[in-house]
Amino acid sequence: MSVASALAHEARIEMLRTLIDKGDATMEELCSRTGLASRVVEQHTKVLLELGMVTHLAEDKLSVLADTQTLLEPLLLPKRQGSAARCCSVMEDQTQVLKTMERVNVRLGRQDVNYYVYNGDELANLFDWLKRDAELMPKELCQRGVDMRLLTTITEENLPDVRRIAQWFDIRHLPKKVLDFRFIIKGGNDVFFWFTRRRSKNDNNRLCAHFHGKDFQNAFYSVFNTLWVLSTHLPDRVAEIREVHEDD
Repeated sequence: MSVASALAHEARIEMLRTLIDKGDATMEELCSRTGLASRVVEQHTKVLLELGMVTHLAEDKLSVLADTQTLLEPLLLPKRQGSAARCCSVMEDQTQVLKTMERVNVRLGRQDVNYYVYNGDELANLFDWLKRDAELMPKELCQRGVDMRLLTTITEENLPDVRRIAQWFDIRHLPKKVLDFRFIIKGGNDVFFWFTRRRSKNDNNRLCAHFHGKDFQNAFYSVFNTLWVLSTHLPDRVAEIREVHEDD
């Protein structure tokens, strides 16, 4: 097979983009990026190895050879960076959202983050969602050492839900008026942002926008970090609630 034939397949192009962008990647990372099974990725990898476009590194990592990278960078990276579809996708089907988050969770490891900004009125649903859907695996992420944080509005009414979720997250409080939106930051590249699409007065259908890329992650992290610094620690918020309740 020629180099031109190798580049005629979208999966191999995406694998090469990933390797050029990251410097190196494991088979697991390539599977996650392409959404393909390991067996299929191995077949594409074999083609690229035979053509001398990539090489094996230690710890089961692959890397693009220097000559190949010089040749392909002008061809591949501008296309990736200029394509909105590759940076952002909008999902209405919550099953699709869960599957996408599952793929991201697979590659999260120590030093990665899992930050939530969530409406306090939805905490009961959040707890049921996290507990019911194994693909979100909060307990496993905690065990891996992923930094788990949640910003929400803590009230006397939702305090039982807050305590249940606190087994996984470091939780802080913000006033309700700040939380007119919600988003989740995962790892160093992925952000999930929910917004409401109203077709009618009583329609509050949620859409999820999945942003992929370091620039997007940095922008949302900056927002989250600012809110985190301004927020109230859980014990302090509980004390505030008790004080108000005693005054009443």
